[in-house]
Amino acid sequence: MNQNKEIILLAVIGISPAVITETLWALAEENPPIYPKYIDIVTTAIGKKVIEKELLEPRGKCLWEEFRNWLIKEKNIPKDSHILREIKVIVSPFLDQGKCLELEDIRNIKDNEETADYILEEVRKITENPDTQLIASVAGGRKTMGILLYSAVSMLGRKGDRITHVLVNEPYDDPRLQPKFYFPQQKEQILKTITGNIVYAKDAKIELADIPFVKFRELFPKEFGRLPGRFTDLVWQYSKEIKELYPQVGFDSQTGEMIVNEKKIKLKGKELLFFAFLWDRLEKNLPPLGCHKEVDKPFKVFAVEWKKKNQQLSHLFPEHSNFDEDDSKKCLSNLRKKLNDRGLNKFVDLIFPLRSGVGLSNSIKMKDNS
Repeated sequence: MNQNKEIILLAVIGISPAVITETLWALAEENPPIYPKYIDIVTTAIGKKVIEKELLEPRGKCLWEEFRNWLIKEKNIPKDSHILREIKVIVSPFLDQGKCLELEDIRNIKDNEETADYILEEVRKITENPDTQLIASVAGGRKTMGILLYSAVSMLGRKGDRITHVLVNEPYDDPRLQPKFYFPQQKEQILKTITGNIVYAKDAKIELADIPFVKFRELFPKEFGRLPGRFTDLVWQYSKEIKELYPQVGFDSQTGEMIVNEKKIKLKGKELLFFAFLWDRLEKNLPPLGCHKEVDKPFKVFAVEWKKKNQQLSHLFPEHSNFDEDDSKKCLSNLRKKLNDRGLNKFVDLIFPLRSGVGLSNSIKMKDNS
């Protein structure tokens, strides 16, 4: 991580504000410790009220001030860090009123779509700035909010950005504790469980789990500047780009050529018959054969019929008809090698997968050469 980058914690929160303090506490415990410059919270109107009541309203000193002062004193955090910048409430257009209003909760498909777009835009604001590092917390809020934040960071996240989930042991993860748990060193140490048992805040264990994610932005750097703004449109765009990663494969039965992305590869002998056999099964939507031992019988039946229909290729056919398990393995190996020799090595496993039986992958795009 570049220490000169401005770290921003973006958290989705529902009615459990403790996720914020727990996450920041865990970040401060890392080696080296992580000190976000700003904390941005995405929530609903109900969530904002709860956050303000629990973290920001004075009770002697407000909980947020207590927590931050502890970090400054005990963890020596920079005084210009851990700034609660904004509690952002998701808004949605209400057409009958002609204006956007804050969402009280996420109750239907429309609310969910507006939430997706809102979260995506917040992630975009951060990731478009090259001088920032994003830490996205998916631990709070409704499950859909965490999933949407995860998806948004997967689509827009960069090298160094993180997605985290905070884990707290029982019973400290129970929001029914009285008083509530926020971090181990809080002033209110004596906590009572729902069953009346007494526990101490200092005994809580907090862990921060990093959630791996695919950085689609790195897969399509040329397309990134043209990506759409709406969540569903961005998902569609990436889906389209992913499909185009797969090779276009064809088979010309008139010339005995395998064609991969317009490159023609001449086949002959058993390799020609073997590829024709695999191609025929793919065209008929037949599943891959379980192993090379299972190839023998269906291959021989196919070869007899195919030779009759394609006499123009008789000069390329093998003179003998023996075909066993070793032949199947050798043909597959040779076909893979031919792709490598033609500079198509990145498509070898996509066309001839080794771990899913004997057959052509059904993920390839079939080119019609009829």
